[in-house]
Amino acid sequence: MQFVEIKDLKPGMRLAKPIYNKMGVMLYDRNTSLAASGIKNIENFGLIGLFILEPAEPLPPLTEEELRFEQFQTIYMFQIRKIMHLLQNDNEPETLHDLVADRKSTRLNSSHMA
Repeated sequence: MQFVEIKDLKPGMRLAKPIYNKMGVMLYDRNTSLAASGIKNIENFGLIGLFILEPAEPLPPLTEEELRFEQFQTIYMFQIRKIMHLLQNDNEPETLHDLVADRKSTRLNSSHMA
């Protein structure tokens, strides 16, 4: 598995991790082979890159917990990006306190607390 910048994606590359939209809906599953149209869509997400499988690399196993983490990580990334945009434009992000409280609650309920 390797990290590939969006600008270097090519048709036929296979995803190592799923891609979700800002609402947490899976758009592309793991092991999906990218098409040119899919790459164009992914470019619009504002991602810097994706984890791609090597051509002969088997799909590594992921637990349900790891898949949920990927989903929530995407949701939070979109929320944080929106908050940062508001802050950069001197607007108060009304959802910041909710986001922090939600993250704290999720972390406290995690079975993998350090």
